[in-house]
Amino acid sequence: MPTIVTRPRISKIKRGRESSELPLDVILDDCLRELHVRRISAVDCSVRYPARAAELLPLLQVAAALEQLAESRPAPEFRKKTRQTILTYPDPPSLSLRLAALLRSAGRRLARSNG
Repeated sequence: MPTIVTRPRISKIKRGRESSELPLDVILDDCLRELHVRRISAVDCSVRYPARAAELLPLLQVAAALEQLAESRPAPEFRKKTRQTILTYPDPPSLSLRLAALLRSAGRRLARSNG
């Protein structure tokens, strides 16, 4: 299991002129935490670090978009159609029997988990 290195929160470090001396990854770490935990906007967080705002804002906007994407779910119609396609898909002759069985098993598990 990988070791996770945690850094001190920047909120405990003076923000302002000194923040321009901090490495971008430390500032980004703090802003990502703030985006996720406090649900502040990317713009609000980048304003806290005016010397690094031009570098920081695009990264935070991408992170915010990815977080929204991660929270999205496929439509029920799509899940139903995909489940039926997987369960009724014939075994391709080029696949080994074991691989085909694994695919069918995965399809059944998907069908059960999506109800």
